[in-house]
Amino acid sequence: MQTTPEAEVVETPVEASVNNSEKASADIAQAVRDHLVSRLRETVAQDQPFSHLYLENFFPDSVYQRILACPPPAEYFKGLNHKEAMRSDGSSTRQVLPFNPGNLERLEGEVQTLWRGIAEGMQAPEVKQALFECLGTDLASRFKVPANAVPDIEAHPKTGYFCDHSGYQISPHRDVARKIVTMQVYLPADRSQESMGTSLYERGIIGRLQYELRKLGLGKKSGFREVKRFPFVPNSAYAFVVGKHSWHGRPEIHGESERRSLMQIYYANPSEPFYD
Repeated sequence: MQTTPEAEVVETPVEASVNNSEKASADIAQAVRDHLVSRLRETVAQDQPFSHLYLENFFPDSVYQRILACPPPAEYFKGLNHKEAMRSDGSSTRQVLPFNPGNLERLEGEVQTLWRGIAEGMQAPEVKQALFECLGTDLASRFKVPANAVPDIEAHPKTGYFCDHSGYQISPHRDVARKIVTMQVYLPADRSQESMGTSLYERGIIGRLQYELRKLGLGKKSGFREVKRFPFVPNSAYAFVVGKHSWHGRPEIHGESERRSLMQIYYANPSEPFYD
């Protein structure tokens, strides 16, 4: 009795292209995830003035070179609407592209492959666990859990690409309590923008009084002392635990060069909007 051979399944060119792109994104995600977990486990956090870390060599070098070569198209960005970012003509000095499914779908070719992989790798649960372990002091205090329970704190990452222009600034602020951990990855091509990094601040008793008087229009001093500024150098990043004392900000930037970065924020609520 003869058997009929099974029909061979042949991929169409479009299907083959999609499958190749998905595999390439998965490979990038794995490389980013494994590299980040290793780097975070080598990093020692600082707990003053609040739990934070800074690390260089954030991405594998081969991935970082692709990041520089394949930024998302400028036409997909939108202006961020907050008062310190706004120009007199109503435009914004900060542009953002949230990496939500819709925006990633709009990207094409190698650009889509790259940024899908990066977003997936950065948002991997293993990265979150290593990051939270590193920042364990303030996380344990905030959530009132023992140190060994910190990696299991529920948190949901949202990621986006930011581009800041001359005039951008943001005064010292703590971030809203809906955020758990804030992380920013610097994306310059060289070290020429080193002074453009984010600063951490602290505020003593006198500073608190100055701050409250300023809100009432009765004083001019901000009441903050800059503790450190993270150098804005290629392939580096900082992260901190959001809390009552997590004051940070950025003095006004000047010059024609753009300040490019990735921001990843961990939220308590998975449905929290991220500049959408």
